[in-house]
Amino acid sequence: MSRPPYPVELVPLLPRFLSGKRLPADWMQRAAEEHGIDRPAVLIALQVERGGERGIEERRLSSVYSTRPGSVTPALGAAESAGLIARGGRGWQATEQGRELASRLRHASFAHLGSLDAGPEPEVRAVAALLERAFQACAAAPEPATKRRTELGKGFRGGLTAPNALAALDQAVYGLWMFRDDCHIAAWQAAGLEGPALDVLTRIWRDRPASLEELVPQLVQQGPADVAAAVDRLRAGGLVAPDRLEVTARGASLREGIESETDRLFFTPWPDEAAAGAARLKEGLERAIAAVS
Repeated sequence: MSRPPYPVELVPLLPRFLSGKRLPADWMQRAAEEHGIDRPAVLIALQVERGGERGIEERRLSSVYSTRPGSVTPALGAAESAGLIARGGRGWQATEQGRELASRLRHASFAHLGSLDAGPEPEVRAVAALLERAFQACAAAPEPATKRRTELGKGFRGGLTAPNALAALDQAVYGLWMFRDDCHIAAWQAAGLEGPALDVLTRIWRDRPASLEELVPQLVQQGPADVAAAVDRLRAGGLVAPDRLEVTARGASLREGIESETDRLFFTPWPDEAAAGAARLKEGLERAIAAVS
């Protein structure tokens, strides 16, 4: 029996769910005020905690698409001063106070998600179970060889089993999105690109900015000079037209190939029943998105 086609229609639904209200509206602000820090410092402390006992390197806390060195240093310093993280292990580790904060967040999220209506509980749980089987298969897959983001997807759970269906779906979706990050990174690295240049190429390919002045504000993780230099490199490589801000046929083919390779890496490990259940998963994810909107 041939494998079902890749259910690519599910991909944009994952970040849509994750961008929803998965916590009480004021939780982050209250946590920041309690510790005398700002929201970025709370977020960086929570991300460090997901690195577990071995800790996490500072470079893994920065975006692979950024050209701004030390962009997370102020947040790390604030979280350290608040006693939430400390240097240790592979770089940074959560302190007991940081682990307690992360535990409180998980339980607040569990309670909040449990209060929302995403449809009949058995159906939400069935969708969550399919997505969880997909995530477990992805996490164990031989490709991509490097799964640093997937490890954070596991750390997101803190060793806890979700107590309700929507929280279980939340864990599975977060894990899958982290795995897709790893797949995408592997795909553009195999194509010979670096993160910042890939980001520039993607914006030109997808958003079609009319000028460099229009492109620069879309790339907040890079400085104007960095964006201009990336465009020059892409032109030298024949990926962007020399006289206008458009991808060439070669550039479009390369970028489309990266997307296809990302999909291959992402969906190949999925169990057949998850891939074949795309319509059910789509409906369930859309209900979940409505619940957190």
